[in-house]
Amino acid sequence: MLLADAAMWRAKDISKRPGMRGAAEFIAADRRPNKLIVSAHYIHHFVAKYYLTRYHGISSSQVRLVLPEGETLWGWQVIRPEDVISRHEVRDRLPQGVWVIGQPADVLPPDSDWSEEPGTGAKFDYDLGSPQWTVRVARCTSGAAP
Repeated sequence: MLLADAAMWRAKDISKRPGMRGAAEFIAADRRPNKLIVSAHYIHHFVAKYYLTRYHGISSSQVRLVLPEGETLWGWQVIRPEDVISRHEVRDRLPQGVWVIGQPADVLPPDSDWSEEPGTGAKFDYDLGSPQWTVRVARCTSGAAP
């Protein structure tokens, strides 16, 4: 059993497939104060909030969730009102730059003028034993970035 257990953990290749842990480290490396970090999916939101607040000292008020349109959310009991941000509030913060976890089009209103900052886009896979939700992150802005 010990050999089987060791083989399983080795096959997961966790060091090369860090998932949200790697995404949180990537976002935390951006040292701008009061950065807004939004996720397009509640599963990513909870994990991102855990890593960013616990290991990187980012305030939980900076990690927010844009509720999916037309989707029934199963996790209302664990989402606090201060966790949620509207697409229009995110659009209003774009000139300062917003970190997006997921696809920007899932977070921003269709009428917003945004672009990804060069060099800020990255993808992080989960280990082979986890569901394969690749985590995509990018810093998006509109207008003149400060």
